[in-house]
Amino acid sequence: MTSMPQNRIDVMRDSIRCFVHGLCSLIPIVGLFFFVASVVYFRRAKGQQVDWNPAVRYLTGGLMVGILGALLSVMELGFLIIALNNSAAGN
Repeated sequence: MTSMPQNRIDVMRDSIRCFVHGLCSLIPIVGLFFFVASVVYFRRAKGQQVDWNPAVRYLTGGLMVGILGALLSVMELGFLIIALNNSAAGN
């Protein structure tokens, strides 16, 4: 299977964008939006038909870091809700 050079460039570009958005997902709470963007770029890069992606490590790394950032943001939101609930109850 051969692919057009533009398709290869698009896949590499989406892989790098997935990685950058995955890193940005580590920002507390706001990172959830970057996680969604990371997943979008991951799916777009995986959906294209190319024979080789030299940036595949960035692609998978971006998704893994994005998942980590999303989990941390959800935990932070949970802790924030618990803290607000305790302060409102007077504990």
